[in-house]
Amino acid sequence: MLKKCTFVPRDKCAGGRMYIEYNSINFEGSQSNDTADRLYNILQKWVPFADKQFAEWDGRPNCGHFFGGSYFYGVETVFPMFLYAVLSKYGDYNEALTGLPRQELKEKAIKAMRYLCFTNEYGPADCLREKSTNVYANGTKWGAKGEEFFRATAIGRTGAFLALTALMYRESVDDEIFSIIEKIVTAYADRWSNELPRAGTYFDTQSEENAWTAMGISGALLLYKKHPHREKWIEGYNRWALNSIGTFKDRMNTGDFEGKSLRNFWMKGVTFHPDMTCENHSFVHPGYVAAAMILKFQAAVMLKMTGNKIPDSTFHNNEKIYDASLSKWCQNDGILIPIQGQDWWYTRYHGDHMMHSIMSIFYNKENSAAYLRESITKMEQLQDSHKEGTLLDDNPDQKIDEHGHYRLKDMEHGNVMNLIYTYLMHAYYGENKSQKSIEKVNEELEGVYEYPFGCTIINRKKDSFSNFNWRNKVMAVNLPKDGLWTITPIIASMTGEIRFENKALSDSLCNERDIRDSIKRDINKKPEGFGATCTIIRDDEKLYQDISFVSLPNGITVYTDQFAVNKDCTTTKFHGGLIGIRNEDIKHFGDLAKGHVMVYTGESQYKFKGWFGGEHDDI
Repeated sequence: MLKKCTFVPRDKCAGGRMYIEYNSINFEGSQSNDTADRLYNILQKWVPFADKQFAEWDGRPNCGHFFGGSYFYGVETVFPMFLYAVLSKYGDYNEALTGLPRQELKEKAIKAMRYLCFTNEYGPADCLREKSTNVYANGTKWGAKGEEFFRATAIGRTGAFLALTALMYRESVDDEIFSIIEKIVTAYADRWSNELPRAGTYFDTQSEENAWTAMGISGALLLYKKHPHREKWIEGYNRWALNSIGTFKDRMNTGDFEGKSLRNFWMKGVTFHPDMTCENHSFVHPGYVAAAMILKFQAAVMLKMTGNKIPDSTFHNNEKIYDASLSKWCQNDGILIPIQGQDWWYTRYHGDHMMHSIMSIFYNKENSAAYLRESITKMEQLQDSHKEGTLLDDNPDQKIDEHGHYRLKDMEHGNVMNLIYTYLMHAYYGENKSQKSIEKVNEELEGVYEYPFGCTIINRKKDSFSNFNWRNKVMAVNLPKDGLWTITPIIASMTGEIRFENKALSDSLCNERDIRDSIKRDINKKPEGFGATCTIIRDDEKLYQDISFVSLPNGITVYTDQFAVNKDCTTTKFHGGLIGIRNEDIKHFGDLAKGHVMVYTGESQYKFKGWFGGEHDDI
C-alpha cells in the first residue's frame, strides 16, 4: 500500500511529496510444532482470566481496556491486546478453552488499540487514562513527552505492539487510529536513532535500557517497508543493540561492523563486566543479565513477522553471556538462581524460559532445549494449579506492596507477554528436537566458577549448588537437589541481619541487611570446591564480623562467623545464620510445594507454613 507521509517536512521530499510502503504480516510463515503448541495452549488457558479484566471505555466509541487501563506505559492493555490479536490469527484455536469466538478476540483487540491511541499523548487532549490505584499513571496520558530517559524509552514496546496489531487488522483500522500509531513509532525511532546509547555496569547497568530502546526503534522498521528514514532507523537499532551487551573489549575493538568502526562509530560505552556479569538494583541480578538478549530477540520476532531481516547486531555477545554465566546459574527446571538474592518473586519461568528458546533455536544448544522442556512443564503445572488459569498465583487480587498501589494481577500481563514472544518464535523458527536429559546437563555443568567482577564464586554439583558473594550482597547459599523449591537465597543468607538502635550511616550503607561489601577477602578456588574468608564491618565499625565459608567436593558446605564489638552499640534485631525456607502451596508441584516445610534441627522440629507475602517472616 502506498500512502503520502505527513510526518516528514515537505522540503525533505522530492517535489514536496513522499511515498512510503507498509509491511504486511507474514502469517503463512508460522508453523505448528510441539513447543509452539504447548505455549499456545498456556496462552489460551489464560484468556478467561484476562477477559474478566476487560472493560468498555466511554471516552470514545468502540474502546476498551484491560486490568484497569492505567498502568505504566500502557502495558496492562497492550499485552492482552496483542495476545487477543495473535490468538485470533495464529494457531489451532480452541474456543472451548478460551470461552470466546475468534471474532470477539478481534473486536476487543481493536477496542484496546483505540483506547491506547486516544489516551496517548498524540490522541485528543480530553482522552485520559482511567483512574486507578497506580498513582503514577491514573488519569494521565501515556507517552514520552516530558519524561526522562528511562520512562521515555520504556514505551517503545507499546508502540511496536500497536503497529503489529494495526497491520494484522489493517482493513479494520481507521485512518485516525493508524495515524496516531504512525506518530508514536516514527517519533520514537527518529528521536532515539539520533541519540547515543547509555553506559554503565555497576549499580544499574544500562544493558536493559539500551536493548529496549533498540526494540522501540524496531517498531518503525516493522511498520514501514519503505520510508526515507528507514536507513537511519536501522543504524539506530544497530547502535543501541550493540551497546546493550558491550564489554571493554568491544569499546576498544577497531574492527568494523557494517563497514564502520566498532570503537569509533558504534560502541559508546560498557554495560557488562569482563566476566559477563552486570548489576541492576545494585547487585548481580540474573534476570537483568539475561534481559538484553531477551529484549533483542523479542524485537527479532516482531521483525520476522513483517518479513524484515534480523539485524546482525541482535546476535552480538549473547552466546558469551549464556555460556559464561546464565547457563551455569540455572537449576533443573530452567529457572535462574538469584545468586545475590532476589527482589522479585522466585517463580520466574515465564521470564527466564525465553533465553533457553533463543539458545536452543538460534545457537542449537541441546542443554537449552532440555531447560526449556522442563520450564514449559512447570508453567503448565503451575497454571493448572490455579482455578482461574492465572500464571503466578491463585489469588491475583492480593496486594503486593505496602502502599496498596499494586496487586498480583498487575504482574500477570507482563508474564503473558513473554509467552506470546516465545510462542511466535517457535511458530516461525521451529524447535530444537534434542531429547538430552536434564541429568546429563547437570553432569556436564559440574564445576567451580568464579566471577571476580561480579564478586561471586559458585560450586555446582549435579545434586547441589552453593555460592558465596563478597560484594553487593555479602551472603552464602547452599541449595540441595530441588534447588529454590527447598532453600531460597534470601538477602543476608547465612551472614545474617542485624539492626541497630541508633545508626551512624545511611540505611543503604550501614550493612544491617543489605551487606554491600567486605574487607580482608581471601577466595581460594579449587577444582572441586572453594574456601572463602572475609570481614564485614557493620555500621561505622560498631561490629566486625569475621566469616568463613567452605564448599566441599561432596556438595556439603560449612559456614562460621565470629563477631567483635568495636564500639558501644545497641541492637534491636540480631538474626544470624539465616537460611530461607521455600514453602509455597502449588497443587500440581507435589512435594515441591505442598504449603509447608518441616525443618529438623537435632532433637527439635519446626513447621514453616507458606504465604505469598504481606506478612512478617517466620524466624
